[in-house]
Amino acid sequence: MSGAAEATAPASESAAETLGAGYRIYALAVLLAANVLNYADRTLLSALAQPIKLELKITDAELGFLAGTSFVLFNAIVGIAMARVGDRWRRNRLLVFGIALWSVMTMASGLAETYGQLVAARIGVGVGEATIGAVGYSMLADIFPQRQRAMVFSIFICGPFLGLTISLAAGSWIAEAWPQVCGGFGLCGLAGWQAAFFAFGTPGLLAAALVGFLGEPVESRRRVEPGRPSPLAEGLAELSLLLPPFAVVQAWRMGGRSAAIGNLVAAALIGLAAFGLVKVTGSLAQWAAVAVAAYALFSWAQAQKIRDPEMHRLTIGSPAFCAVVLGAAFIASVHGAAQFWSVPLAMRRFGMGLAEAGGLFGAVIGGSSLCGTLIGGVVADRWRRATKVAPIYQASICISIGAVLLAGVLLAPSPKVMLLAVAPLMVFLAAWPSGIIALTQDLVTPQVRARTAAVYVTVTTLIGGSIGPYAVGKIGDVTGSLRTGLSVLFVLPPAALVLMFVAARALPAAYARRDQSA
Repeated sequence: MSGAAEATAPASESAAETLGAGYRIYALAVLLAANVLNYADRTLLSALAQPIKLELKITDAELGFLAGTSFVLFNAIVGIAMARVGDRWRRNRLLVFGIALWSVMTMASGLAETYGQLVAARIGVGVGEATIGAVGYSMLADIFPQRQRAMVFSIFICGPFLGLTISLAAGSWIAEAWPQVCGGFGLCGLAGWQAAFFAFGTPGLLAAALVGFLGEPVESRRRVEPGRPSPLAEGLAELSLLLPPFAVVQAWRMGGRSAAIGNLVAAALIGLAAFGLVKVTGSLAQWAAVAVAAYALFSWAQAQKIRDPEMHRLTIGSPAFCAVVLGAAFIASVHGAAQFWSVPLAMRRFGMGLAEAGGLFGAVIGGSSLCGTLIGGVVADRWRRATKVAPIYQASICISIGAVLLAGVLLAPSPKVMLLAVAPLMVFLAAWPSGIIALTQDLVTPQVRARTAAVYVTVTTLIGGSIGPYAVGKIGDVTGSLRTGLSVLFVLPPAALVLMFVAARALPAAYARRDQSA
């Protein structure tokens, strides 16, 4: 191995062993806190959906767009570039920038007086939160030796569930209590939901400062290699592979005239499809954003095929891989929509107060999701020892049972019964991803696993976040019933099951492809 390669090996056990125990504990605590705040600020909108809807006079479809499409579009696309920057730059600085940005934009959400302003603020939150996914696991892997990483990652992964519970419980409580206490702060001009955004954004600034003290644990990342573009330039170059009109130029540069024409044809077809959907639904922002996401995914896949045909053959070019990822995205759509709309549904159906609904459902959804993740990981590990197709079976069982439990949620005659149905629903909808993620990693060679993870996260995030919340809201607006809107989710489990069946049939060929490439 060359000296340069040795210097850039982030997984070096000797480098991790030189770091003190105090530094490691500090790093884990700070990064866990950042991850908690990441998901708290991300999911706070679910707790505040009902008062925001009433005050801004927006529809459920607009709420779905606000919670899903507008956020995940920029979060996923910018996340691709952030991963490139995170591989080159001081990761603590990148994370400081990201935390500060999403915290400021969360507070800016509290200043929004119009729907457009709130959308712009949420886009900023999505851009800022793209950084922690790019660097959090990477930094922990460099700070802790291999023998401790599984435990460390399991602690770090608790962040989303803690953040979700805090956002639903504390966010709804702040919004409801604010009118009674605002006089003490001299800020009674703020609505309760606006005060909640301020309260949640403020701690992030402290977290950003604490991350700044972490430093960069890998010495080679503290400098830019001579003759190589800056990390920012490389990140912008990666973005140019995704977005029009730069993606066409990049396609021409990498693949010549035929690649550029193919890119333009794809753009035209995506644009026509989006135009038709806008005509049918009247939702210009939703389908324009989805069109940009679809074009970005196509352009990225095209670029990967040209730059790394072997990776393309094992991922986008593999029927098993594509079916697994698309099936996972459909299941994620059900999970995300059910999670987001549970509190508003309870408030509208049963007349529950904001703090009561947020507190009860926050505890149940967060706790059940955590249990599902932990149980699902154990089951997946043990089942995979018996058969390679186990993760597909597990995901299929989870979404099948989940569909039945979702019906129980919608038919529940009381808040107590609804909670009893939501708890196992969240367990099953959180119990499948670990096995599927492991399967996607198994289908490729070690050299492309990081980029494969990026493909999985990008596709499931964009599809899962842009379909579920919006579709539920739109159907709810048309029918006048949020419960009817949630019923549209029942079309997704059969589609996911078909895709999982296709994946299971194609799995032996996918493993054969991997073995040929090894």
